[in-house]
Amino acid sequence: MTADEQSLLDRARHGETDAFEELVRPHQDRLLKLALALSKNHEDAEDMLQDALVKAFGSLPCFRGECAFLTWLKRILLNVARNTFRRESRLRMRVKIFAQAGPATSGDPCERVTTEERRQFIRRALSALPSYYRDPLVMFHYQGLSYAEIAAVLEIPVGTVRSRLAKGRKLLELELEALGYPLNEADSVG
Repeated sequence: MTADEQSLLDRARHGETDAFEELVRPHQDRLLKLALALSKNHEDAEDMLQDALVKAFGSLPCFRGECAFLTWLKRILLNVARNTFRRESRLRMRVKIFAQAGPATSGDPCERVTTEERRQFIRRALSALPSYYRDPLVMFHYQGLSYAEIAAVLEIPVGTVRSRLAKGRKLLELELEALGYPLNEADSVG
């Protein structure tokens, strides 16, 4: 953490919301992308992020600097997401497709339908996985986080991240097959 960031952190710990906003601003886009991956729509993602930032502001005295500030914020966001869905009595978080399949590059309507069908299959398959497999998959494939970053956010060892990713990929493929999605080598999630 730079001296400027430390100064902002100290001011924010004393209740200065402007200092906190300035400290969070460089991380806002990455946090929103994670919230979008963990939620069912943009509005829910923004609400979730807002709740996480309010919680982070109130928890600043607990931030000891043992991890990066962004990692700490991501951990809070993930916990807020989990609590949000528990409150709504959902058994599983809904997530966006981790392989960012954008709109078809050609104007071919068949290709667009195929892309949307693939997204729906992957969403349904991911939602069927336990969160301890789903979360690392989303963070790795959709957010592009490293094993170390995932380990820090989830507060688990890097080796556990590796094993959960491997097992999660296998379970995802099995779930896709159970849903009737025809897998071939190009569709492999590994």
